[in-house]
Amino acid sequence: MFYAGVRTEVRRGCQAAMACSKCPASEMVRRYAYNSDWDNDHHGSKTPKDGKLMLALLERIRPVMMRDNIMDQYRVPDAERALLLSANVRIDEQMKTAPGKPSRAASEIEPVKIQPRKKIEADKPRSDPAISQAAITGDLAAAINA
Repeated sequence: MFYAGVRTEVRRGCQAAMACSKCPASEMVRRYAYNSDWDNDHHGSKTPKDGKLMLALLERIRPVMMRDNIMDQYRVPDAERALLLSANVRIDEQMKTAPGKPSRAASEIEPVKIQPRKKIEADKPRSDPAISQAAITGDLAAAINA
């Protein structure tokens, strides 16, 4: 219903989380909507099953901030609002035991070494007194023809 633009009166916190991209279900839909490699769908199942969210998915939704204006727009109750605002603590706990490899942090990526550029010496301007005199007087025709 969320993707159809329908706002129901139940589960308003879930709708707000989806709108802010904090919901793991909306992230799974986003990832798998364009995925043609269904053999690597770790969360999909034809029958209900218990499992853990993959580490890459948790790393993606962890830094997302829940915006107050979105929660006000969806009229999120105070109890759900408190859970949404404190979700990162629970995500951190889940990340400790989540299956999958952690992504490389930006600090782990080695910077590319850039070679210094060779200095190219520019041609020295001609020192022709006729051009200088034409430039001083403002005579464009004399400067071009010199």
